[in-house]
Amino acid sequence: FFFFFKQKTAYEIMPSLVGSEMCIRDRVVDVVGHEKMAAAITSSGELFTWGESSTHALGLCKKDGTPLSAANAPTKVPIPDSLKVINASVGENHMLVLAAVSYTHLTLPTTPYV
Repeated sequence: FFFFFKQKTAYEIMPSLVGSEMCIRDRVVDVVGHEKMAAAITSSGELFTWGESSTHALGLCKKDGTPLSAANAPTKVPIPDSLKVINASVGENHMLVLAAVSYTHLTLPTTPYV
């Protein structure tokens, strides 16, 4: 038997993190990595990391709060809802993340200060 599949172009393929909780609901806009660890940023500003890091640079913790040094699949890094990840950089022993404050989540005072 022969099966023929229509080949998709790069514009038709939606990048997603296979095996993760966001496989379908969000689009990956950037991926960075270095040797044994990597990170992906989604269009909604979430950060997912995976790989190994002896310095716990993945930004992940177990339920008891102890840091994880490895993740086999892309795992969402807990970041406050008021922040949106814009960029990330991964090095040998670190991960640097640039985030912006989402003003839609902030409550501003309604009375002016005099």
